[in-house]
Amino acid sequence: MARPAAFVLVALALAALFVRLGVWQLDRAAQRQAANARVASLLAQPFLQVGPADLRNAAAAKRLAWRRAAAEGRYAAEGEVVIPGRAYKGSPGVHLLTPLLLEGGGGVSILVNRGWVPSPDASTVKREAYREQGRVRVCGVLRPPSAPEARALLTGRAAAVPVVLEQLAGARSRPFPIRSSGPELTGGPHRSYAVQWFSFAAIALIGAGAYVRSRARHLDRSDTS
Repeated sequence: MARPAAFVLVALALAALFVRLGVWQLDRAAQRQAANARVASLLAQPFLQVGPADLRNAAAAKRLAWRRAAAEGRYAAEGEVVIPGRAYKGSPGVHLLTPLLLEGGGGVSILVNRGWVPSPDASTVKREAYREQGRVRVCGVLRPPSAPEARALLTGRAAAVPVVLEQLAGARSRPFPIRSSGPELTGGPHRSYAVQWFSFAAIALIGAGAYVRSRARHLDRSDTS
């Protein structure tokens, strides 16, 4: 009897674990929903005109995250960084991240994600073909940097500001770079993961019940014989 009892205990333990993981995924879904609501409320606020004073330190810059903003200045092409492995509608390409030297900033700059450009190997690109010369006005969304963008910030070639200005699509005078259409506020896969974990728990319980019934029938037959 020790082996059947151990099997049932293991099945019950697994079911409890799967339920706990399902609840955890539901909790993550709720957290993401709350975060999306906060971001949506910030995006709904009026445009900011970002200047050097707004980026005076990391804490001040972080408070601007998820605000629509505009900045004016000149691009520092020598500090441009290419983010490889970016696809657009199934086509390989890269993102161009370029420091924007803010007007009147005494060298203060912010990293601008200028958008996607095609690259057959999704790694290299002739950056000079996409240079934007002279004074520019960039409209976009200030947000925390992605992992590749954070690495670009650490190189020291880009602005040491903990936000990135993601340039939004507008009146386009050239086909590339293709600008961002804005942050995608999705619920993520957490609810579907929760359903999977709850399904695994149900399978474990059903399996344990079937095993117990099978053992009971076997014992009944043994007793009658």
